[in-house]
Amino acid sequence: MSDTSVDPVRGLLEDAKTDRSWGPRLKALAEALSDGDRSALIALLQNDAQKDAAVMTSRGSANDRFWAHLSNVGLTALQDGSVPEPLRETAVAYKLTPEGRRLLPPLVGSLFRS
Repeated sequence: MSDTSVDPVRGLLEDAKTDRSWGPRLKALAEALSDGDRSALIALLQNDAQKDAAVMTSRGSANDRFWAHLSNVGLTALQDGSVPEPLRETAVAYKLTPEGRRLLPPLVGSLFRS
């Protein structure tokens, strides 16, 4: 079983859309992403052919915390079936929702501006 002490809260949270601290926390989470995580996110957003692609990442990682935070407001959704059985204890997958596909590109642009 995964270590829930490092697992972020995943999934839609009713209060997240009105939480004024959500945006600043997202900025901090984005700054913690590796260059590879940022590159993969940008490539996913730029490739319309990848609309059904899932992003798989290590549970509890900075990338997991970033994607989980996006899931709290419905921009991403968990894709449990996308993680092969031997990896389910250590990995988690997310997919952009239609709202995420529409809203995330300009948001990501503002997050990664110097």
